[in-house]
Amino acid sequence: MVKSVSHQPGAFCFVESGSTDIESSSRFYEGLFGWEVDQRTLPDGGTYARFLMRGGPVAGMYAAEAADDAAGVPSHWLSYVSVVDAVATLDKAVALGATAFADMVEVPGVVTVAEFSDPAGAVCGLWQPGTHIGATYVAEPGALAWNDLLTPDPIAAASFYCSLFDWTHETVELRSSSYQVFRSGDRLRGGMTDTSANGEDHPLWRAHIGVEDLDAATTKAIELGGHIDDDAIHVPGLGRRAAVNDPAGISFMLIETTPLN
Repeated sequence: MVKSVSHQPGAFCFVESGSTDIESSSRFYEGLFGWEVDQRTLPDGGTYARFLMRGGPVAGMYAAEAADDAAGVPSHWLSYVSVVDAVATLDKAVALGATAFADMVEVPGVVTVAEFSDPAGAVCGLWQPGTHIGATYVAEPGALAWNDLLTPDPIAAASFYCSLFDWTHETVELRSSSYQVFRSGDRLRGGMTDTSANGEDHPLWRAHIGVEDLDAATTKAIELGGHIDDDAIHVPGLGRRAAVNDPAGISFMLIETTPLN
């Protein structure tokens, strides 16, 4: 339960999503993780919910008119990486083959955010902190614990992200496939799997939220109107995890350990 005062550049630091039913989504996450919901009306008339844990933000959600299914990718939590300069990092991403996705948003002195789709189509966020560092808590139950990239070309993806964020990567051999882990120095940042190895059709980063008891959490998710996509699996070195959709169809992962520690 260590409160973060900053996130190192290259570290995943926040998750956000749009929901076509922000009320039901908010109730779902409040019931599942015990998140406090701070919902407010934006200057443009839209609705935004901050999800808090012990008073500190851990995630955000905006009201969306339509499902975020650009290019056929299902709605999912968008993961942000902390960077020193969002403009420079976005320019570098584009130079490496990415496509800028949506407009850059700057709240002077608070935060600057941008999004891009990598050369394979997975969307990733950039977070330049001001007074808003991102999530106050990570790597514990109820908080962002891991991020996993699904991509059709792991070799190309590894080259892209290691060049962009100054990550390194290594390959771990599992029973039926290979799994690549990203690091900054000795700190774990995320993982990567080949979409052909798990039947997924769309490249994307999957946000993992930590839980103490995966079986209890999946049961609770169903009771709250969520849907479990598949049976829980154990990934050596990471722990047990399961794919979940909230009542509005937003996908994410539950994981029983907190690999970012």
